[in-house]
Amino acid sequence: MTTSESIRKLIATVLDCGVDLVSPAKTFDELGADSLDMQELFLQVEYNFDVDVSNEDGARIKTVGELIKFVKQEKGEP
Repeated sequence: MTTSESIRKLIATVLDCGVDLVSPAKTFDELGADSLDMQELFLQVEYNFDVDVSNEDGARIKTVGELIKFVKQEKGEP
């Protein structure tokens, strides 16, 4: 499973929605995420992908694609 697929699956699990709804262009608002959901999501991303999501980073990440790009950059993936 690719990093993108893993992140999409994690988002679907945390937000309790179908993975088919979690496309890179979707904003977390469109997926129904509130601030507590986002906190939980970032904690899960940190745990599962061994990256640090600072408050500043979290505030800038608005879409699924931005989160995927952030994690890949932090992990040194192309």
